[in-house]
Parts: sequence; structure tokens; C-alpha cells
Amino acid sequence: MKPKMTSIVVWLCAILAILAAQAGAATYVWDGGDVDDANWDSPDNWTADSLYPDALGDVAQLTGNVRTAVALNGNRALGSLEFTAYSHSGSQPGFVLDTTSLRNTLTLADGGTIISAVGDWFIPAPVIHSNLVLNGAATIQMNINDGNNKYMDFTGTITGSGPLTLGTTLTGTRRGYIRLDGTNTSFSGQVTIDGAMAVMNNTSCFGTNPTVNLLNDAKVGSIRGSYNYNFIGSGALYAWGGVTQNGTIAIANGMTATLDSGGGNSFNWNGAISGQGTLAIVGGSTNATPITLGGAAANTFSGGLQVRQGYAALNKTAGLDAVACDVTVAGFGQANNNPKVLRLANDNQIKDTAVVTLGQDGTGQGIFRMNGRNDAIGGLASGAAGSGIVENESGASNTGTLTVDAANGATYVFSGVLRDGDGSGTDGVLAFEKKGLGTQVLSGTNTYSGATTVSAGLLRVDGSLGAGSSVTVTGGSLGGAGTVNGPLIVQTGGAVAPGLSPGALALNASLLLQGSYDWELGDLKDNSDGAAGSDWDLIVMNGAGADLIDATINLAGLAPSSDPFWQAAHTWTILSGAGQINLTGGAVTGYDADFGSFALAQGNGELLLNWEARSEQSDIPEPATLTLLVVTAIGLTRYRRRRSIC
Repeated sequence: MKPKMTSIVVWLCAILAILAAQAGAATYVWDGGDVDDANWDSPDNWTADSLYPDALGDVAQLTGNVRTAVALNGNRALGSLEFTAYSHSGSQPGFVLDTTSLRNTLTLADGGTIISAVGDWFIPAPVIHSNLVLNGAATIQMNINDGNNKYMDFTGTITGSGPLTLGTTLTGTRRGYIRLDGTNTSFSGQVTIDGAMAVMNNTSCFGTNPTVNLLNDAKVGSIRGSYNYNFIGSGALYAWGGVTQNGTIAIANGMTATLDSGGGNSFNWNGAISGQGTLAIVGGSTNATPITLGGAAANTFSGGLQVRQGYAALNKTAGLDAVACDVTVAGFGQANNNPKVLRLANDNQIKDTAVVTLGQDGTGQGIFRMNGRNDAIGGLASGAAGSGIVENESGASNTGTLTVDAANGATYVFSGVLRDGDGSGTDGVLAFEKKGLGTQVLSGTNTYSGATTVSAGLLRVDGSLGAGSSVTVTGGSLGGAGTVNGPLIVQTGGAVAPGLSPGALALNASLLLQGSYDWELGDLKDNSDGAAGSDWDLIVMNGAGADLIDATINLAGLAPSSDPFWQAAHTWTILSGAGQINLTGGAVTGYDADFGSFALAQGNGELLLNWEARSEQSDIPEPATLTLLVVTAIGLTRYRRRRSIC
């Protein structure tokens, strides 16, 4: 036969084979009619009573509750396997294909499906012990049609290279659970989980492709192995036991990836987490079993970190970002009063520009625990009035320092509590530093005992600082209408700015002022008709001593110098209640000296600011000066006339 004719014959044979397969494709329904056995190849077990499904186009539907332990009795091929209506009672088992000791092979056609609409939770769930061979793309899907969770178990292996989708149709909060037990090292296809809960019972159950896609609230349970997870949609990864993962996570913009430890289990994620989406933590129930973001690769996800429940820890290599975006702890409506805790397990884990917001669920506070470590953030805020706790709670006597580096123009308000710890065991010491040109407001009752340092911007205390907390201002300013219970030191280059335009700041310990006192006059009033602390700024010492050494009183809010108010003398009390005032040197700036002068005075525990207007007579020239001016004017007039004549 000629080569060309041979090719035509081969082509025709292939077409005929396809047509024959299509012609033979049929739907077969199991009825278990063979009273002798439950073999797949017994025609009496199928409604046709003469044939059984064994072609790539065939559809096999397993239904009923008769002879449900089905033996394939040889290798089979199908287009689709469907577990449909199934009536049962109590713990009666569902359909089981083959056994663990006798596994046959079930080959699915390209585009083939395995669908189950039965199996309420674990009983009576379908169990497939047969090994699966995928001829191409395949889908395993759970259909939720009665408000119950559905479950299907695959204990055999999966081989092939086509993509595999694990899917479900959802009804409310119910979903399909698909468990994969096999060592699927001969499967290289892309796994996509679409809405289902894929339960891993083997470290290689997703095959050799390193990346798993998740979408439509997909979930992976009992996570193990070292896969990378691509959150095309929102979803969750569950650790049902102590687990460490080294894979990567990528989160698409607008999506949320959740890490859930399942209660009392530790869950360590050491791989890099990237993308524009959000990472949510549902952490362990104790401080000893947190969800930990660790490893030596920085995280770059930018959609926010949410600690919704339990304990989370940050343990990247010091200086690497475990979190490079804003953080929110608690305040997500969890129906419990348990604490939600984010703690440091190493230094410098959060990007310096990140804002940390601490909320509250019931009585369960959002807690940021320094744990004897140091870190800088971009701002500290409360998610609700009075919510949030920042503490050291290190279990040792060392100090943890929180630095707020607020950006220029930004203002953050924290109305919760900064404290050393909860008072149980050894708490260590919490210290606080304010950097950056922006404003950080502390409006709660704070009890921490470590040092407070202000080096830039404004730290506004509208609540109170602890008695053991000394405050040093090296740059920027300390302001607000609250109470500072520890000593206040304002160095050259720093400032104290009491009140809220204007207002009073209370100091219950000593004041050393070497820098500036930024003083504001709100209304054109003085001691004779106004009130210190409301009409103008006031520092209230409450019995402590004040030392002002070469300090500068920097005035603000003054009316124009031409205002009639400045034509008379005035006195303001700008510091009161001091046990003793030591005033050395100093200056007053920020006014027009042509109209008068300011000076400081002290008496009866008060520091007074006095204004003395220039006398009106000082503006009239002396007689000799007046004569000289007249003569000069006459001479200039004659000179100009002569020039004009010329």
C-alpha cells in the first residue's frame, strides 16, 4: 500500500474510533440489582441490565443504598462519575469504590468529572480507594443541595498532567470537603480549589506542581507539604496540628488570605507573602501556640494585616519586614471576649510607615505586645473609643521600646492603654518614643514606667502618662491637655506646648525647661478678665518644682500689633502651682518689639508673662531733634527749587 493511502487509512480509523466511542457513550444508573455481588462489571447492578459503564464517554450514576461497597473488578474508564440521591440511616456507610488492599484504576476522560451530592459530613460519605488517571482536565465537585456539609474521600493516587479543579456549589455557610490521601508524585497538573475545602492527608497530595490556586472562598485543611498558594480569590489555610510551612503566598488585590490554626495549634509560615491583598490571622488560643510569620524572606503584601482572633507572632530575621503594611488587631465582630494579640518575637518586624490600630470585640481587647523587643511604626490608633492595649509583657525584666514615626501632616489618636504588662508574673518595662513630623495623640490612662522620648513632631498627651515615666523632649514638642505624672525635661531644640489651642497641661513632677515654651493667646484677655488654661495656655505644676534655664517663651496667636489691646499693660499667668521656680536667663520671641516688650516674672509659685506697651510720648521727637528736622527740610526744599530753575 502506498504511503499516502496508509495515512488516509490511519486517519479514517482514528475518526471511526472516536465516532464509535461517542456512539457507545451512555448514562448508567446503579441499582445494585445483582443479589450475588456488588461488582462494577455485573450488568444486573445497572438499570440497563445488559451493559455497564466502561468508556471515556460513559456517565456512571451511583444512587440508592443497596450494595454500596462496589468493586471495580478491573481497570475502568469513564467520562463522569456521579454520586446522586442516597438514602441512609444512622451510621450506614456511603458508596465505597474498591478497598485499600485491592485498588483498580479509574481513568477519567479529558473534561471528566466526579460529582457528589451526598455524604452529610463524614457519614455516609463516598470513599474512592481506586487510583485515578486523568486523561486531561478534570473536576471533582461537591454539590450542596440540602443545607448540609458534604464530604468525599480519595485514598488512592492521582496521575496525569491535566489541570484538576476541586470545586463546590455553596449554600450559606455549608461547603464540600474533599480529602486527598494519596502520594501523588506522578501527578503534575495545576490544582485549583474553587470554593471547596480540600483536606490534605498527605504531603504530596496536590502533586508535583508547586503552586495551588484558590478562589471563591476556597480552603485548604490540615495543611502540610511545601506548596505555594496563589489566592486569586479570598480563601483560607488551616493547620490542624503543629505545622511549619516554607512555601509562598500571593494575594490578589481586594482579596483576603486567612491563616487559621484551628484553636490550640501552632502554625509557622516562613515563606514570603506578597501581593496587594489582605492577610487575616485567626490564631492559636494561647500565647504559646500562635500563628507566626517567620523565616528569612521579607513579606511585601500591602493590603493590611488583620489579627481577628487568638495570638499572632512576628519572627522574621531582625530588620526584615514581617509586615510592610497597616495592621489591625481586633474589632472584626468576633462573638467572644477573648483577647486578640499581636506580639513581637524579634526586633524591627513592622515597616516604619505602618499604622497599627487596636480594636475591641466585647471585652476582648486588641493587644500589641512588645515582648522585650523594639520596633518602629508609622502611627498608633484605637479602633473604638478606649480600645487597645500596648504592653511589654516579656516574662523578663528587660525593656521593650515602641517608636512612633508619624509622617508630616498625619495625626493618630490612641485612646487605649500603654502599660508594662497585666501585672501577672514578670512584665518587664515598656518605653515609648515619638519621632517623625506628624502628631501622635495619647488620650488614655497610661501606666507604663519606661522612658518617654520626643525627638520630632508632636506628642499630644490628652490623657495621662505613668508616674514612673520620665519624659525627655530633644526635638519636636510635647503638648496636650492631659497629665504628665513623671519628670519633664525639655532640652534645647525641644518644646512644650500645653493645651488644645489654647489649654492647660498638668505636670505632677518636676519641670526642667531649656528649650521652648510655645505659648498661645486665644482671646484678647489677661489675668484681669480672663482665665488661664482656657483663654491662654497654662502649665499647672501641682506642687512640683520648675527650673527654666535660658528657656524661650515662643508666642503664638497674638492679635496684630496695631490692635488697641496692645496699648495697655497686661499680665498672664503661664505657669502655676509650682513648689519652687528657678528662672535663669531666657527670652520671649514672636512679637513686634516696636510696640512694646514682654518680660517674665515670678511669684507665689507662678510664672508671669508681662506686657509693657511703649509710651505715646516716646513717639514725639525731642525739641533739638525737631529743630534739626525743620532746618533740614527747608534746605532740601531750596535745593530742589534751584535744580528746577536750571
